[in-house]
Amino acid sequence: MRERLAADVAVIGAGPAGTAAATALAEGGARVVLLDRAHFPRDKVCGDGLLPDAFAPLARLGVLDEVRRQARSVRGIRFHAPSGTRGFVPVEGLVIPRRVLDALLLARARSAGATVLEGWVLEGFDGEPGGWRAALFSRVESARRLEVEARRFVLATGASPRPRQLAGLRRAPRGGAAVRSYASLPAANPSELLIVFHRQRLPRGYYWAFPLEDGSFNLGCGVFASRPGDCSLIDETRRFAAQQGALQLQGEPRGAPLQSAFPRLEVALGKVLAVGEAAGLTRPFSGEGIGPALESGMLAAAALAAGGDTAGHYRRLLRRRFAREFAAYRWGERLLGWPWLLDALVRRVEASPPARTRVKEVLAATLSPASLLSLRGLGRLLLGR
Repeated sequence: MRERLAADVAVIGAGPAGTAAATALAEGGARVVLLDRAHFPRDKVCGDGLLPDAFAPLARLGVLDEVRRQARSVRGIRFHAPSGTRGFVPVEGLVIPRRVLDALLLARARSAGATVLEGWVLEGFDGEPGGWRAALFSRVESARRLEVEARRFVLATGASPRPRQLAGLRRAPRGGAAVRSYASLPAANPSELLIVFHRQRLPRGYYWAFPLEDGSFNLGCGVFASRPGDCSLIDETRRFAAQQGALQLQGEPRGAPLQSAFPRLEVALGKVLAVGEAAGLTRPFSGEGIGPALESGMLAAAALAAGGDTAGHYRRLLRRRFAREFAAYRWGERLLGWPWLLDALVRRVEASPPARTRVKEVLAATLSPASLLSLRGLGRLLLGR
């Protein structure tokens, strides 16, 4: 026998995308049930870094001040090009563990009026694809079963392909992967984000080391397109940690899939809207996903509040907000295959204040990435304009 709940909207997944959707919907008066398989606070594989594109949605949710209070503030990003050339771009950033950030966002959704249920695993849906009647869940640690009947469903389950399949959405293309660990790095700069490119060992991604408030660093590596025969990202994380002066990792490195295939992914089908990484909204080339996740959750809430053709309206909102930006970042991802060009760009950014300012404005979300990540944009950058 299944327990039963009824709601206007069932939000499945309580990461940034799901909690943003649940908060906006609940504040608009909807009956919202927000479910996640984990018990919070919980860990999540991520770089833990926030750039300014995430600040505005966090402010709209009313949690930015608290995030700033609990995060490490950094003054910019230090890039190491494949040749070893180094360049620095000053831009505000924050580093906060996902177990802290996501717990803050979940508390915000609960305070907005969403019913939060932790420890429930999505098993499937009841009804017809595109017109599901209810979502079906099982309890993680017991034999309990739950049926949540809702008029609409928001899928915020990250890059895992299984929930999309259960919801009837088309299969996502093969994505990338990332591995993360924590360590003390005595020689690293605690006021900078470090990004390192390597032409042989990681030709389709990068390494990172981001400082945390407790003095440790989140470090790891990722690729945007994983392929059979690739090197082990766990081994690469260990190697990078040793290279950066880590004496010992704090626990075993952990991995997770990445999905940056928007707009190729099907993001809506009838009553189901996919948000965040379930919609492929991790940015190509940069790997940043929290800002797009938060925004997509709010856009899903806006489409649901508008009524009518919710799926079509949501698709249009996502394309209007992200399609041009993702096309630019996907074009920029080609740079990972041209290490000589990455070298030249990092040298130019370091030597030219106008070029450095343009990169800063893109990272600060005040300039479109299309003005930089294009033939014309790169040409201007190489000329120091």
